[in-house]
Amino acid sequence: MEIALRALLASSPAVSALAPQSRINWGVHPQGAPLPALVLNVVSGIGSHHYRGPDGLIRYRVQIDAYGASYSSAKGLSEAVRQLLDGHKGGQILGVFLDTIRDHHEASAADRPFRVSQDFTIIWREA
Repeated sequence: MEIALRALLASSPAVSALAPQSRINWGVHPQGAPLPALVLNVVSGIGSHHYRGPDGLIRYRVQIDAYGASYSSAKGLSEAVRQLLDGHKGGQILGVFLDTIRDHHEASAADRPFRVSQDFTIIWREA
């Protein structure tokens, strides 16, 4: 799922115009690397079962943080991500659904980037 999600984001003209593939990272964005950027984290994942065992479906919760030097930069990137992902289905991705949105900035540190966090539920079918 991780490879497919990153590839989907990188293949979007709207997302890649703001954050090229080198700025879409799992876990952490390298310190000092250019902004805007995306950081993806799996928050949780749970398999689906029936009476014979696993049915091959996994429901993930993925947090996607859009970082920018300004609020408008972070918000613009987060909107491009939302428009691409919310309601998306294709391949092993059976559905992507926006769950929550949060804005954040540490006011005490003027040099810190702005962040807009979005949580998505992703229904994935294992191959």
